[in-house]
Amino acid sequence: MNKMLPKIVRVKPLGGYRLELVFNDGAKGAFDFSWIFDLVGPMKEPLRDEAYFPRVFLENGALS
Repeated sequence: MNKMLPKIVRVKPLGGYRLELVFNDGAKGAFDFSWIFDLVGPMKEPLRDEAYFPRVFLENGALS
């Protein structure tokens, strides 16, 4: 059985580190991404800036 995972088709910043995600199967919801700051590594540092975080966009179905 080959079942495809849903893809993100729309993203909308909601303020802070929250994003509304809409999937190709019609599901949607608000997700808090502040958990990423618990991870180690320099690549997440620019995202700490709440003015930068809402610049999120989709690239090939992935958050960028």
